[in-house]
Amino acid sequence: MRNVACRLLYAVCLSLAVPFAVHAQSQTSPATPSTFLSGDRAKPLGHGPTQKELDSPDPADWLYHTGNYAGTRYSALAQISAANVRRLGVACAYQLGVIEPFYAGPIVYHGVMYLTTASVTVALDAATCHQRWRYTWKPKGKGLWPFNRGVAIKNGYVVRGTPDGYLLALDAAYGKRLCRFYTGGGMFGGIATYAVNGKQYVAVTSGGGSPNFGGSGSPTLFVFSLPAAR
Repeated sequence: MRNVACRLLYAVCLSLAVPFAVHAQSQTSPATPSTFLSGDRAKPLGHGPTQKELDSPDPADWLYHTGNYAGTRYSALAQISAANVRRLGVACAYQLGVIEPFYAGPIVYHGVMYLTTASVTVALDAATCHQRWRYTWKPKGKGLWPFNRGVAIKNGYVVRGTPDGYLLALDAAYGKRLCRFYTGGGMFGGIATYAVNGKQYVAVTSGGGSPNFGGSGSPTLFVFSLPAAR
């Protein structure tokens, strides 16, 4: 299968040499094709959310782990209230079928919910729990802790990390892997997505000498930018 250079990610790295000592290292040129792996295309068939939607989320969506960029964890939806919350019942349930725990907060966009474990990423109908697609990562190396903190989404990309140190970009439409980037160490924290001057970035932590950072590689913060929507 033909490899295509994926221009999803342009990195600016902050490497933590020792605790409480920080230095910056910039990657000034785009990554080479060998840095990323994609299939026969690098552009997703999925769509959204756009930067405008991320800046001002529809209350029907939950686009970020804490709800929005402000981290309020507040929903403006009012159908469920203090008066009727006691009548809540189970609408549906989804069993993943693997012995891996859920640590990720769900992300919801236009009725589709995205969830992760250490190796599995799923897209579900958020009202019925019907599985739309499922992607399973086959580890390339050792991962010390079997969990994952979730995804970041924009412009049809679903981005997540893996315990053996890979950052993955999946197509929101069908779950096909478009790109992967090896960070050099285990990735267990959540993916932060934010905007500066209208441009969105994705930040992930990788590596480290302690079990909390995967036990390998220098603790490194990777900050990536996404391509402009076409």
